[in-house]
Amino acid sequence: MQKAIWWSLLAAFSLTIVYFTFGLYYLKKGDAKVSPLQQAQITNQELSQVSSFFEEAKRKTQKIRITPFQNRSYIKEITTPNFLEEKVVLFWFVPYGNDRTVPLEYLLETNNVTISNFGKLIRVDSRLCGKCRLTFDRDLISKSDSVVFYVPDVNTRPSDLPHKASRREKQLYIWWLLESTAGIPFRTKAVPDFFFNLTMSVRRSSGVHSPYSTLPWILKMLWNKKFGQDIVKIFAKEKRVWLTRDLEKPIQSVPVDSYGTIYTNFRNVDSDIKPLLDKKKGLIAWIVSNCGNIPSSYLRFEYSDRLRENGLKIDQFGACSDISFPIRNRWDPFFHEVLSTYKFYLAFENAYHCNGYMTEKLWYNALYSGAVPIIFGPHKDDVSAALPPKSYIHTEDFKNPADLVKYIYYLDKNVTAYAEYLEWRTWVKFLDQNGELSSNLETNEEFNLLSKEQRKTILKYLNPTPSGFCGLCRKLHDQPSIDTYKIKSVNDWWEGTVRRECMDIDLARSMTGLKENTQ
Repeated sequence: MQKAIWWSLLAAFSLTIVYFTFGLYYLKKGDAKVSPLQQAQITNQELSQVSSFFEEAKRKTQKIRITPFQNRSYIKEITTPNFLEEKVVLFWFVPYGNDRTVPLEYLLETNNVTISNFGKLIRVDSRLCGKCRLTFDRDLISKSDSVVFYVPDVNTRPSDLPHKASRREKQLYIWWLLESTAGIPFRTKAVPDFFFNLTMSVRRSSGVHSPYSTLPWILKMLWNKKFGQDIVKIFAKEKRVWLTRDLEKPIQSVPVDSYGTIYTNFRNVDSDIKPLLDKKKGLIAWIVSNCGNIPSSYLRFEYSDRLRENGLKIDQFGACSDISFPIRNRWDPFFHEVLSTYKFYLAFENAYHCNGYMTEKLWYNALYSGAVPIIFGPHKDDVSAALPPKSYIHTEDFKNPADLVKYIYYLDKNVTAYAEYLEWRTWVKFLDQNGELSSNLETNEEFNLLSKEQRKTILKYLNPTPSGFCGLCRKLHDQPSIDTYKIKSVNDWWEGTVRRECMDIDLARSMTGLKENTQ
């Protein structure tokens, strides 16, 4: 009897679903005169059409799965069918002369990315980014959803900008620059007001944030390397870099002057960090080739001189010294292997407090290589927004260079204290099979053994935010309106909202404390 009741309820519920489904189908077809009973009397062919329709609707309205534990609040649930459509991103100018592979470096998303013809065409199909085609083919100007303009070429080639008549009604024009305001002030009359819809730069206030890298990306690279896929080598192939075949020779050829203490007692050190500590023989490396083409770049040399005056040994390489680094190209994987033999790296930028400006010196030369970065130039707020505590050393945390030198030598002699600055590298164990923050961390025993503050820090810094060209692709899929993105004057934003000391070297020198010591 009880079974019969249950079967009756199930049948009634199923019939309700059928009525509801067919009602939606016919309403979609616009047939408002058909009664519910007539809707139920359909042929097998019509039933097949209904099934196909709803299967297609289901496919088009797929959602990104977000667990409450991850709290990925930046990702909206995607329910719009156009998310599955391919958006076209056209690069009007080829950056850095003729480097068509540059977008790869700022995509920060290797999943579901296809590359063809040495970077001339890049396709993205990611639930984080959306589906986009990145191209340099100007013939696609009438079909592109956005046009990216590399800023230095806007300044130098104004006559080569697209004609006003070729601009589509809903097409977004993107202002793209990867330099600092001090390096490239943008004051041009080449374009009128409201020419650009979005800015894309290292600044967090950009319409699309495009940093040189992010911590989730660095950890994803380390995860891939651990499991046999070296992303640096993939980039090297695309850039056609001639790779070094033998690592031992360049390591032996490094003229180390800043020898560090050899660590032997690893009792309180995470086992995942020990192999990296075993490599360390040098104390501090610095590769620098920009010797002062902008005024603020002199500040880093003044600060490094003060460090040396207080007894710090530094192995300096590059055009600003007499010694070349044994691996010439940073896309050669051995470049990072050699740097990993040093305990510290001077991530000294050639700009001071220029909003968001943190380059490959910090991200790749130091963090990815496994040398603890000593940072000079970037503002502390920008650094702390991107990196967790105890992953770097900032010069501004010390009263003077002498105190910093004392601290460096303290870490050189204390393996436990030094290893704390490499602890973040062990977070790869919290990544899933795609190299991304696992959605099952609540069941991870190691994660739950951490303190509440440590767990909070990991979740804060490892939740990926769409940035770079992944971020731009995402913007295009958010169905923007031209009215949503309008910038009257990029000139005013780029120079008018920057920190004063970025453009004023005397103020910057005063803030570093260097001015008092040069008089």
